[in-house]
Amino acid sequence: FSGLPLLCEGFGWIYDYLGAENVQTFHHIMGVIFFINPYLGLVFAWKGYRRMISEVATFSKRDLTFAAKFGPELIGMEVHGLAPQGFYNGGEKINIALQMIACGILAFSGMALWGSDYFASDLKPWLIAFHSICATIAFAASLGHIYLAVVVSPGSVKGMVDGSVDIKYAKDHHSR
Repeated sequence: FSGLPLLCEGFGWIYDYLGAENVQTFHHIMGVIFFINPYLGLVFAWKGYRRMISEVATFSKRDLTFAAKFGPELIGMEVHGLAPQGFYNGGEKINIALQMIACGILAFSGMALWGSDYFASDLKPWLIAFHSICATIAFAASLGHIYLAVVVSPGSVKGMVDGSVDIKYAKDHHSR
């Protein structure tokens, strides 16, 4: 969110309201938090991260079949015959991998832009482009994830909060 006024003209009013320097300072602070957050997760939730990474790294034909049939569920339709899934289903694995790649590039390009005085000036437009593209991808994937959790499968929010989901959701999305 902190980068929206930097990325889209439609959010330029935030510059007018808060001032360009304040917006940029806030974006830098949020960038540092964004960069440090996964490392804190690795320290404080190592088992969960290890499980997530190992499951995402073992993307199978079953996951691909699940993801291919998942489209109608995006618009709220009941889908039958989804391939049995484990803790993370194929769609979640794709989202996690996409977020990991996009956010890694976002963190690297953000740090490079912040220290752009040390790079050749013709590299800066490329860094801005990569940073903007990855921010857009990560933001869109996050909105999609929120939409799926809140609108399509509201029971999944309970699973994110307390670790439990109803039987139907578990059978449909994580039957393995």
